[in-house]
Amino acid sequence: MNRFVEVVPLALTPLTPIHIGCGEDFEPTNYVIDGGILYHFEPTRLTLTTADRRRLVECANEKADDAIRAVQRFFHAKREECRQASRLAVPVAAGVAEWYERRVGQVAQREAGGRTVSSQLEIERTAHHPHTGKPYLPGSSLKGSVRTGWLNDLDKGPPVRRDPGQRPTERSADLEADLLGGSFASDPFRLVEVADASSSDLRSRVVFAVDRSKQPRRDGKQKDLFVRREAISGGQLHGLRGEVRFKSPPAWARPPHVPSADKRIGDFASVARACNGFYLQRLNADLATLRALCADPWIDDFEID
Repeated sequence: MNRFVEVVPLALTPLTPIHIGCGEDFEPTNYVIDGGILYHFEPTRLTLTTADRRRLVECANEKADDAIRAVQRFFHAKREECRQASRLAVPVAAGVAEWYERRVGQVAQREAGGRTVSSQLEIERTAHHPHTGKPYLPGSSLKGSVRTGWLNDLDKGPPVRRDPGQRPTERSADLEADLLGGSFASDPFRLVEVADASSSDLRSRVVFAVDRSKQPRRDGKQKDLFVRREAISGGQLHGLRGEVRFKSPPAWARPPHVPSADKRIGDFASVARACNGFYLQRLNADLATLRALCADPWIDDFEID
């Protein structure tokens, strides 16, 4: 049967925590952590007495970093009210909860001359729906991953040597155009649409993202660098639902206004083979690295031949 669009439903299982940056943070003035849960709230919706409002204004009017710490302490003291006004509750790793309790409203360090620096309590949010706050995987991120796997499958030649006079982004774009048979109108991914993947039951968690060397250091030490991030929790069987759409160009269209027939992405099976060929190797390499850093039995359950 002739179809203009073939729709393939997807059920995705995140194997590991996934963080897709969105440029937004949980700020210490719109969240509190209590009992291992982060409660996100809108400050204007808090039920405050006249005395509370007066105190909050006094906190905000303190000088420099003193004001930041005073406001943090105010909301932390009012965490019960913040919980009641919250519209989103996200579980928090035990270490993050302990870090928050030690630092909220406190001085992080004192510089020469007596200047104090407040603790940075921002937590990077993952991509989320603006109205519900629930996390999701953007279709653009999924399509970018598929594109990487597809390009890797097409690139069977020797490693490309970059022209020193050309910027990496320019050379990358040229290489992609060579492999795909063109760009813009003739790019075969023009005919592939990947929808956002989401679920009303999808869970996320606030964790530390730490800096660890892939090769164990001789002195056994690791860099003490970390950030706090919300991430989609791994291990949620079919926790995300989405779809891929394969479009057919109009019968009258001809290259270069559409991808040439030999470069088109025909079906989902071809996409799956290309992605498996690339990402399975990456997965097993990452598991081997983790096995060298920490011997944990769960790693063996993820390895795929």
